Amino acid sequence: MPAPQRALTPTSDALDTAESYAERLSKSILLPAHYRRQPANILWAIEFGRMLNIPAMAAMTGVFVIEGRPSASAALIGMLVRRAGHKLRIRGGTSWKEPAFAEIIRKDDPEFTFRADWPFARALESQLVRLVNNRPYARDKKYDRALPWERYTPALLKARAITEVARDACQDALFGLLYTPEELGAEVDQEGRPTGQLLDVADGAGYHFADAPTIDEAMERARTGALQEPAAPEPAEADRDRVVVTSPAETDGSEEPGAEDEALNAEPIDWEQALSDAAEGGVDELRDLWWVVRRAEPVNEQLLTRISDAVKATENRQETAGEN
Repeated sequence: MPAPQRALTPTSDALDTAESYAERLSKSILLPAHYRRQPANILWAIEFGRMLNIPAMAAMTGVFVIEGRPSASAALIGMLVRRAGHKLRIRGGTSWKEPAFAEIIRKDDPEFTFRADWPFARALESQLVRLVNNRPYARDKKYDRALPWERYTPALLKARAITEVARDACQDALFGLLYTPEELGAEVDQEGRPTGQLLDVADGAGYHFADAPTIDEAMERARTGALQEPAAPEPAEADRDRVVVTSPAETDGSEEPGAEDEALNAEPIDWEQALSDAAEGGVDELRDLWWVVRRAEPVNEQLLTRISDAVKATENRQETAGEN
């Protein structure tokens, strides 16, 4: 029996080449958000792809880090299983009423069949979805927005069956990719790609928190070790037409700390003027404004994106000025 192959650390020349490649690639606007201007994240994807023996681009588009844990789509997990020489068979799941199941027959144990069944009843038992008016129902209670288990029920039943049977039968082929992003708490689209929001499926009061941190924010917190929410911004000056945000409620034993902040002023907010003022103040004021908008208008993704872009542009100008 041949000795197991050792994982080799990249040589300094190979690392220099990879760093240069990652630096150039990070400037592309076509990359997923958590790789743009993040060459270190790209290096991680290159190394992870090397471990899986898949191209770096496949790792960047198919492997997703959810709060520090790598995950992959059910399609990529199925590919790794089949590439290892095992037989994977998927049946059902053409509608939410039809149970989905997946079977694996390992190439080194062809007499035994691993199987995982995911009927709709299992999703109900796991509190991932409810049945309302004889239809799947999973909603964001705050905004009454349909969530993945309502929109893509058949696809998620099949994905759960695939990953469950793969975890049982083929961990040796998965290299730690044991879960899909949805199983780790990320909101996903029909293809299983994260949309950027994290879900809390274990909470009994609701399936989803609309103001949960994005994946990028969770990754940044994991990197910096900043586990606490940033403090609420200081109230703006009285002569400015900006929203005023209270600090988290003090706890007296009757309330949990960190209660949701309230916007006190009821007047319409001139966000254009607020963005212009914050841009003049620099990166710190732009970040403060981002958190104000997050609390006052959490569904205003366009404004949040504009503020984030302004932060990046200001940082780039500062870096350029420093180099000169």
